[in-house]
Amino acid sequence: MSDNFILFPQDEAHFINFINENYGLIIQAHQLNNLRFTIQFICEKYKIYLPAVLLNKIKNDVQCAECIELIKKITVDESYFFRDEVQFDFLKNNYLPKLIEKKRQLGDKQLRIWSAGCSKGQEIYSIAILLHQLLPDYDDWNLHLLGTDVSYKVLNDAKIAHYNSWSIRIKSDSSYYKNYFNFIADESYALNKKIKDSVKFSYVNLSENTFPSIMNGICSLDLILCRNVFIYFDKKVIEKTLEKFSESLNEEGCLLLAASDPLHIKTQGLGLETEGDVFYFKKKLLTYQHNSVPSSQVEVVKRNALPIKLSDKKNSIKVTSKADNLKTIKSSIIRELSKADWVTALLIIEKTLVTYTNDSDLYQFQAKCLTNMGRMKAAKVACEKSIEYDMLEPHSYLLYGLILMQLGLFSKAEQAFRQTIFLNNSFMEAHYQLGQLLLRQGLKTEAVKFIQNAIDISNKEPADRPIHNVITLTYAGFSQAMKSELALIENKVEFYE
Repeated sequence: MSDNFILFPQDEAHFINFINENYGLIIQAHQLNNLRFTIQFICEKYKIYLPAVLLNKIKNDVQCAECIELIKKITVDESYFFRDEVQFDFLKNNYLPKLIEKKRQLGDKQLRIWSAGCSKGQEIYSIAILLHQLLPDYDDWNLHLLGTDVSYKVLNDAKIAHYNSWSIRIKSDSSYYKNYFNFIADESYALNKKIKDSVKFSYVNLSENTFPSIMNGICSLDLILCRNVFIYFDKKVIEKTLEKFSESLNEEGCLLLAASDPLHIKTQGLGLETEGDVFYFKKKLLTYQHNSVPSSQVEVVKRNALPIKLSDKKNSIKVTSKADNLKTIKSSIIRELSKADWVTALLIIEKTLVTYTNDSDLYQFQAKCLTNMGRMKAAKVACEKSIEYDMLEPHSYLLYGLILMQLGLFSKAEQAFRQTIFLNNSFMEAHYQLGQLLLRQGLKTEAVKFIQNAIDISNKEPADRPIHNVITLTYAGFSQAMKSELALIENKVEFYE
């Protein structure tokens, strides 16, 4: 390293602000030397002679190689398989067996698990291995296993799934090694293809409003793991992220943090619980708050139709009269959907359907609520009703395709997405989702074409226009996410050491 490199205090402060504003990350005092070293390293590597020039470049292009490397190096956290034995024992012997048995009793062989801040994939692959051991009928289950991170480099590493002996930490004669890893060379091992193919990786910035959303599969989750991530965040970002985690979980779903993460930050939707030496958050039972519903449109009545545990005092809703304006009611439903208040929205919808039995929009809204509450089969039925009453509405076909994907019905999902594009060739989300589905089938060239179509369409829309299925996500935000996804698919991320 050159002794002539100078990073002025004001430039250092600007880098810290950029990292915080764009990624929600806090640079602690003990991390400053690493930040300074990284800035100098990148400047010298790319022959950038002033830190201010580097700062200007990454501000204008967060996907440039310099920015990718900066984020990778300041968030580096070498992990390994089954890290934190106590927590994985809890998952193996307690939480997952109970969850699996509950799903079996419901006839719902689907598990939805997200590793947020997945690094090189060791955590979510450990979950996949654990499920392979716990499920004798593994192939009969629809497993939605997702790993996300803000570093393109580690996501590429996760997709390749090659690990050194330090990451695996196993003995060469163990059945664990023989079943799940294949020796390559120089203490390098390749993960078993079946386990590797069971996990999907994508770029997600936890500080952005890109979830919960069925668009990226972050909804109705049974388990979220977000370990050793909050140590980089300030309290405000942590609180906002916890709220979004709560909205992304199924009822009584579990959020597992690391022992080093803050556990005493309050969030309305999550309750802190313990099991032996393990602390975890659990999604609270959904409750209906009467004050959240416009009094001009609803009144409390006796309810017995919904299989949801609600408060005893004011536990049901119905539309006040047939004279209520349907457009106004739909507006109130959309407001509840935008707040992720699925229970209140669903109550309004089901009572409105008593009067307006053939309205396609209401069934589409119902399907959205049920999807986000983890009731995929019921959501599928509601979406089919929506299509039945309006066979030319592309949004219903898109939602239908998303639901079918979550249910593992990929061939039918492809038909739904293609029907959406047939009805509206400029439907950005349909192009993107079809691309994702084709990628899953190994059709990379065609997949890239559809995702690029989606990016081109999004660039023609106003940047601040909200996405139809994600009220808080704009076209600009989704376009950025798609570009990140495309970079991963096309392997346009360099390998930095």
